[in-house]
Parts: sequence; structure tokens; C-alpha cells
Amino acid sequence: MTIPALNLRELEAFRETLWAGSATGAASRLGVSQPAISRALAQLESRLDVVLFQRREGRLQPTADALALNEELAPVFKGLDRISHFAARDRKPEGCRLRVVAPTSFNVGFVHNEIAEFAKNHPAVTVQLETQPSDEGARRISAGEADIAIADSSARVNHEGVRLDLLAETDAACIMPTGDPLAEKTEIGPRDLEGRRFIALSRRFSSRVELDRIFEQAGVKRDIAVETSTAVSACELVGAGVGVAVINPFPSVQIYRERIAFRRFVPAIPYRIFAMLPSTAGTAWPARIFAGQLKRSATVGMKILY
Repeated sequence: MTIPALNLRELEAFRETLWAGSATGAASRLGVSQPAISRALAQLESRLDVVLFQRREGRLQPTADALALNEELAPVFKGLDRISHFAARDRKPEGCRLRVVAPTSFNVGFVHNEIAEFAKNHPAVTVQLETQPSDEGARRISAGEADIAIADSSARVNHEGVRLDLLAETDAACIMPTGDPLAEKTEIGPRDLEGRRFIALSRRFSSRVELDRIFEQAGVKRDIAVETSTAVSACELVGAGVGVAVINPFPSVQIYRERIAFRRFVPAIPYRIFAMLPSTAGTAWPARIFAGQLKRSATVGMKILY
């Protein structure tokens, strides 16, 4: 029996397609063309003599063989990550830096904690943190003015030279004071919020547009008391008793879960949290290590939801 010779690029294309759900998304994350991803997948399927994806409703759905392959690959890529860290450990010049851009909502309870951990483990690196919206973070990555930035899928990020690395996925949560009768429910729908004072995110976010559409289709009117641009502000206002809100619960749940209640909102509004990295040049080792640290922390953080 001949064992097929596997190609690392093909395996990377497979893993990114599994995460992104499309060849186009995988191409964006890897900084290559969509046809290159399609070719790599076709070659991998040919080598393994299996079908890895089926197209349904415009997305690539993994087959049982694809899911089994992904489980086998997990320790392989984890080992490659450790090798990258090993190769980088003796190439840490004095005076090197890590330039991070993140929105307020991701700094508190997430990025700040991870920078503290990174600084402890890599004292030779100077970390520069800028608090800016996701679109500004993307612009700075594209212009070579930042090494890594944070965004979620509600931000409209469309810049050349920016690669999106998925950190975590979650669904929207309805938040309310812990003593609110709504907190007795496990899921909150639009009709549960009929007539309630509501704290809304700014209209520049795509998630606000989606939420408005859901309430309109349900025939439910909200009493919008405040509009704000950050989930942190929404949590503070909910905690002060101003009203209820629907937000991306990560990472706010890690900070506010003792003060306010988080309940799953239905119908689901999905969020994806990304690290933005340069796609036109090799990622500097501090950004590469920090991105891996962010992903590990986000994965752990997701486990305390609901």
C-alpha cells in the first residue's frame, strides 16, 4: 500500500477553509488567491481519495472525512506552532516591539490581560497599544503601522494587505441586571423585550442593522434610551439600570458576569473575533506569538458563556 505524500500548503488550505466556510475566506486568511485554495483542496482530495467538502447554500460544508482529518491534524499544527516558538526564542533582538491596535471592548478583560502575560514572558519586547476602532486597526495593518489588530465580524473591514486569523466564534447575548425577571429565562427573543428600555449599539455596526431587522420582522418596538459605540459602555449602562441590550458577549462576560446577567439571544446573531495581521509580508515573531496567545485565551474564555 502506497502512503500518499502530503503537502503542508494543502493541509493549511484545508484547515483555513474548514474555519472560514469558503475558499474565498480561506484565501483571505492565508493571503493567497481563491483559485489557489481550490487547487490545493482538489489536490488534497486526490491524494487522499476522499471528498472533503460539499457545497450547500453557497458555503462549503465539511464531510465526515474532513472532520476526522481535522482531528488528526490538530496535534500536527500544535507541534508546528511549538517549533515556530522554538525557532524564534534565540532571535529576539534587543529593542524589538509589538504594535497592537484594539477597540475598547476588546481591551478590557482580554487584550490588557494578554499584553501583561506577553510582557512578563518577553521582557525584551516593547509593546505599544493603541485603542482604536477595528477599521482604523485594519488601516494601520495595511499601511505597515501596526503588527496586529483585533476586530469582530460586526466591523466592516475591507483592506488589501490584511489577513484575518479567526480567534473565536460566539452568538449575541441579551444582557440585563441580575435581578431582572428576564434573567430567569435561558433564552431571550424579541418579544421578551417589547416596550423595554433598550441600549443600542451605533448604526455603523453591521450587527445593529441585523438586530433592527430582527425586531422589525417580529413586529416589536423597542424604547431606545441610549446609543453607544462599545459593548463596555452597554454593560456599564445595563449595570446602572438604564435598560437591556444585545451585544457580542466576548470578552465582556469575563468582566461583568457577577454584575449583570448574560442570556442567549434568539434568533442567533453570530460573531467571529479575528486577529488582523499583514498578508503582504512575513509576520514578525512577536505578533505571531501574541496571536497564538490570543487564540488560546479566547478559546478558554468562550467556555464560561451561558
